[in-house]
Amino acid sequence: MLGALLLSACAETGHVNLRNDTEDDVSVRFTDEDAVADLGADGVVDVPATGGASIPSSTCYDGPFLVTYPDGRTVEVRGALCPGLELWVRDGSVELRETSSSG
Repeated sequence: MLGALLLSACAETGHVNLRNDTEDDVSVRFTDEDAVADLGADGVVDVPATGGASIPSSTCYDGPFLVTYPDGRTVEVRGALCPGLELWVRDGSVELRETSSSG
C-alpha cells in the first residue's frame, strides 16, 4: 500500500515540502544530483523552527536526506521525496509522509 502511495504521489506536480515541528532550526541536505542542481547551496535547505519550506518541483528526489540539528546530531532518511509528500521533522524522529492538506 505504501508503494502505491509513493508511486501515486510521484506522478503529481507541484511542490515537495519540508516541515519542522521542533523548537530549533534544522538543515536538510538533499543528496540527489538533480536536487543539488535545482537547489544550489550544495543541496542544503535551512528550515526554520516550527516552520517549513516548499520547493517547486514536478519530479521526485531520491534520498537519502540528511537532517542536521543545531547540536550536530544528524538523522538520515531513506526514500523518495515527491510532490504530494513532505519530509516531517519532529523531536526525536524524521519521516516522509503524505502532505497535510488544508481546507
